[in-house]
Amino acid sequence: MDDTFSRPLTAVPGRTIVLLDRHSKNYNDSTYLTGTRSRAHGGCADAVEEGIKRYGVSSCGARLEAGTTDLHHQAEALVARFVGQEDAVIISMGYATNSTTLVCLVSKGCLVISDEFNHASIRVGVRLSGASVRTFKHNDMKDLETLLREVISQGQPRTHRPWKKISLLSKDCNRWRVLVNLPAIIELKKKYKVSRMLLFLSRRRVHYAHVMPWPLQPCAPLNVRNS
Repeated sequence: MDDTFSRPLTAVPGRTIVLLDRHSKNYNDSTYLTGTRSRAHGGCADAVEEGIKRYGVSSCGARLEAGTTDLHHQAEALVARFVGQEDAVIISMGYATNSTTLVCLVSKGCLVISDEFNHASIRVGVRLSGASVRTFKHNDMKDLETLLREVISQGQPRTHRPWKKISLLSKDCNRWRVLVNLPAIIELKKKYKVSRMLLFLSRRRVHYAHVMPWPLQPCAPLNVRNS
């Protein structure tokens, strides 16, 4: 997304701009200047102009207030259709995704089992939810299983009542490029009937997961009704 706006420019200021053309061989992970230049014109420029006339340069507000447009609904419906789900929610920031959605999934009386190296955004989301939290050693499946046995047998502190939900939170890849042992976690989830397992995908891992055809094929227009 940043590549859309962080384009190298040349020439002097004017009504139009001149771009330095670039090429990428690795899905825009890195780019190389081709030595040619281009000026914004044609169908893309016309579409941008029409978009600005209809929507302005910004929504000027959060989605919860006045920032939601029909484009958001169309994009979410497209994502839901792609993954085969009833609906989807698009959040513009990774930190906000973790810190604001966890409060909808767990609450007081629930237990979150979290990897000790999980990102700060995940920890903030858990704190805001009011759920209890226990941590296990990073990517250590034996320690995770020991913890699962303990929290299931002991239940909630003081009352020892069963937990409403037990959710397992882990990140797919950390700064040291250590991948989560997903097959082992899935087996533990099935074995101990954990309510929910959430795997937070990092931007770079998704970037390198070349599972979709590129370039993406255009989809048929969606008839989305605003709620």
